[in-house]
Amino acid sequence: MPQTQKAFFLTAAHEYEISERAIPKPSSDEILVKVKSISLNPIEWKLKDHGFDFLIKEYPAVLGSDVAGDIVQVGKDVGDFKEGDKVFFESSAYHGSNYGAFQEYVLVPAEIASKMPPNLSYNEAASIPLALTTAAIGLLAPIPAGSGLNPTIDPNVKHTGQSAFVAGGGTSVGQFAIQLLKYLDFKHIITNSAAEHFDYLRSLGATDVIDRNKVPDNELPKIIQDIVGGKVDAAIDTVGSPASRAAAVACLKDGAHLGTVLRLPETEVCKGTMVRHIWGSGWVEVNREFGKVLAVRMGELFESGVLKPCRIVELSGGLDAIPGGLQDLKDNQFRGHKVVIAL
Repeated sequence: MPQTQKAFFLTAAHEYEISERAIPKPSSDEILVKVKSISLNPIEWKLKDHGFDFLIKEYPAVLGSDVAGDIVQVGKDVGDFKEGDKVFFESSAYHGSNYGAFQEYVLVPAEIASKMPPNLSYNEAASIPLALTTAAIGLLAPIPAGSGLNPTIDPNVKHTGQSAFVAGGGTSVGQFAIQLLKYLDFKHIITNSAAEHFDYLRSLGATDVIDRNKVPDNELPKIIQDIVGGKVDAAIDTVGSPASRAAAVACLKDGAHLGTVLRLPETEVCKGTMVRHIWGSGWVEVNREFGKVLAVRMGELFESGVLKPCRIVELSGGLDAIPGGLQDLKDNQFRGHKVVIAL
């Protein structure tokens, strides 16, 4: 194995560059992975354009949140993985450049990595981790991190007969939220999206789809009340605007919990409803135990067909394709799809 690798950096001047860095070595509880595929997420272009320096400890920083690849080295205390295993996982530039996805070799704690099921390609697997983790934490994780619908991801836990609203079903997080609610046997799974996504969202489990280009957010609560005969039992805001958050709160039964991707400095309480920003990471302490559960169950859920990966757009060019891909994301060129790149 070589000693150095190519990596895609964000510099202190908030510019992109590709250069060499050392290949890290795993600690006792980590695995080192040869990256085969990565996917792109809006946070990567937002870090460049808007800063968010609280997410980065030092520059230059290796960004990237989604990885699929092959294990090339395991720490001495790692028992569930071996060299050659195919894995997929959420990476974390927040924890330092050894853990960012946009490089040829990346480290990850073994306890939050998942074995790839045989029915997924590297590109499909790389499209999953961050979006699924965000949806799963928002809906399933224990309160206050999430809504507590199924913290152990137990297949016997059901919410039969209940209703839910997903604000923004066309987003990658929204697509996984719909599938998770179907897994929990919700009777009504209502969402809003552009009409072009209607058929696909229904195939994932949405029972009612509202055209977001025709129905403004402030009219959603009345329409949803007419569908379910009252307010919904669960909701998640995957859009992250003040209007989408307000609509989700208004649709939700008093005293429930709402996870939102809108950045909030602290938990808000509205009519007894706890509104909390979804910290979509299994790395952080508040989510670590749930992240370990999700890592074990993730491969099983996709192998069994309970969950399906997002629709993907595949870009060629390796690390060199990242800047153009991030610009395409910023310009909304691939709405409803995940952008993946094979390395």
